[in-house]
Amino acid sequence: MVRFAFISVFILFIAFRVFADPTQILAQYDAGNYKQAAQLLDSLKSQDPVQYGLLPYALLHAQALEQLNDNDGAAQIYRQLTVDPILSRFAWLPLIKILNGQSKTQDAIAAYQSYLRHTNYPDYSSIALQAMDYCLDAKNAEALLNTAQIVENNYSTRRLAQYFIAKSYLLRKDNTLARSLLLSLIQATKADDISAQALLELDALDGEQLSESEKIIRGKLAYRVWDFDLTLKYLGPLVSKDIEYAYYYARALFFLDKNDESNKVFQTAIAAWPDSKWTSLCLYQYGNQCLRQGDYQKALDLFTQLKDSSAGEMLERATYREVQALRSQARLDEALTKLRPYTNSRKSAERARAIFLRGRIYFQAGKFREALTDFLNLSKTKIAKLNEREVLYWKAITLEKLGQKTEAQKQFTSLAQVSDFLGILAAERIYGEKGVAPPAVSAFYVTLPHLPQKEDEQQIIQLYRNNDPLCALLYLHLFDQAGKEFSAVSQESWRLMGVESRNRNQKYLTVAQFAALGKNYSTSTYYSDMFLRTLPKGLSPFSLPLEILKIIFPLPYKEEIEKFSGERKIDPLLVLSIMKQESKFKPAAKSPAFARGLMQLIPPTAEKLAPIVGITNFSLDQLYVPEININLGTKFLQDMIGRFGNNVEIIAAGYNSGEDNVNRWLDSTSSKEPIEFFSNIDLTETRNYVMLVRINYECYKRVYPGSPQSQQDMK
Repeated sequence: MVRFAFISVFILFIAFRVFADPTQILAQYDAGNYKQAAQLLDSLKSQDPVQYGLLPYALLHAQALEQLNDNDGAAQIYRQLTVDPILSRFAWLPLIKILNGQSKTQDAIAAYQSYLRHTNYPDYSSIALQAMDYCLDAKNAEALLNTAQIVENNYSTRRLAQYFIAKSYLLRKDNTLARSLLLSLIQATKADDISAQALLELDALDGEQLSESEKIIRGKLAYRVWDFDLTLKYLGPLVSKDIEYAYYYARALFFLDKNDESNKVFQTAIAAWPDSKWTSLCLYQYGNQCLRQGDYQKALDLFTQLKDSSAGEMLERATYREVQALRSQARLDEALTKLRPYTNSRKSAERARAIFLRGRIYFQAGKFREALTDFLNLSKTKIAKLNEREVLYWKAITLEKLGQKTEAQKQFTSLAQVSDFLGILAAERIYGEKGVAPPAVSAFYVTLPHLPQKEDEQQIIQLYRNNDPLCALLYLHLFDQAGKEFSAVSQESWRLMGVESRNRNQKYLTVAQFAALGKNYSTSTYYSDMFLRTLPKGLSPFSLPLEILKIIFPLPYKEEIEKFSGERKIDPLLVLSIMKQESKFKPAAKSPAFARGLMQLIPPTAEKLAPIVGITNFSLDQLYVPEININLGTKFLQDMIGRFGNNVEIIAAGYNSGEDNVNRWLDSTSSKEPIEFFSNIDLTETRNYVMLVRINYECYKRVYPGSPQSQQDMK
């Protein structure tokens, strides 16, 4: 009888150990069977609480309950974990999220404050913002003040805290204290979000009752934070008093698409102040605006006027703008005459830049022999800031125009050996539109890590007990939490992931891989970009094995991209290529130009497109919502494709710098050669953007092959 009882207990113990096998729990969880996973975890917790605590099963348990909308059960577990010495750092934020969703205001505020007092993690700033926003939404002035005072002690969030302290005073109707704090924030004249918000609050407080000096400070700061409506409001009454204020006013009008009004302000200012130091800047920007608007003769006149009063760099810039205006009107002989002084310059870089442009003008004019002479001469020299491979590409297409196809083919073949932007263009010339991607390298110097294995469970538990939870988190597929633990990885943890080398590129790739598994694509992209920077010179992304390329070029926001690219007949891989370059897949991304969200839309563009796609009561904060941002971004992309066709270089240039810039670059192009359009781009940011988007696109097509505009690429 005793023997039978012992055998029964032993069988139950063995059955339970198999039952508690994490592979069974994870199989259910990863398959979306959250109810079964939660039941298995409930059984483990009740039957063997010691085993339940040996690994971070509680985190997985809480996540399963969240998926089942059992928020009370999940919150109970998270609350218990807030006192756990290892798991507390992973428990606060999901607990706060649940409390927010349940409108448990006081509990949420208390949780926020506890987290902020005890955390030193990199997400401190974003959590501080969430905490104060929540207190503000709850209209709880006292809680907002207390929370902001906690945050004020942290250097990185001091200005943010001061802004919210001012907001707490506004909630209490203490406008005097609020105004004092807001003024201190803008007097630093720092062009950031806080200054932009402080300006809006002050505008609501002060109305029209401002001194002239206050209007000047606020108007110039409003321009720097891209609030052009406020720029007009503050500087409008002062336009006739100083050309500097007229300059900012005219530029604000231009950015608001009020081109005619902007031009008139510039005309009046230049006539009224012909000798001011600001006159040259007004002439230059007014001329640029005319170029962008296609008024090439007016632009030419303005740049000629600018040259009469300029020297040095401004003189050279004005000359090159004159040349562009002449090229756009096909007045090529005049353009060559304007350029001649610089082709004879004693400064090697200045001379090389001018000769390169002269060769392209000869090409535009059909004078291919003269063009070839310039490109041959340039290819024999190494000049700083002149892309040697770009010159070689021009040499190759010019040889082709002259009928020297064998020699041209040699040049293209040589260029195609390197899979950069120009190598892609060269491969297309040789092999057609699809090109030929070079083979993956046979021996690579990093190892793709694997998840810790079942046979290593005892070592995983030991590491976890020693406050090294990385492998335990990976073992239970808690990838998001694991991503925060890679700052210091132990030798034993690397071994359990199958990695021998622990150099920095190995670390970058490992973090990128596991972040992607956890669908944290912004973190994954950040570290994969860091990894790419460590590649040996000459090794391009194309040369990487496909399994590594899939980490670097993921498929985030698949449903949204599939939906909107399908509706608008856009290749989803092009959407991904642009999104990767614009925001690194970070929904909360915001640029210095105040472009927002995944596809980095600037406020005027977003506000113009929102009603077109049926978004009512649109606010700029909605650009941080992935579905809304992708909806607007793909509409903008569709408009670019409608105007310029399916040329990736032209579409990317238009997305980055605007339709008007693309038009002026196209007007200086004599053929459909991508290199001719590319070399005409005179904005460094746009040149780099075009190259990187094209490389992204080719890599995406290699990793996810399929016909253009095929939705199968996203499945």
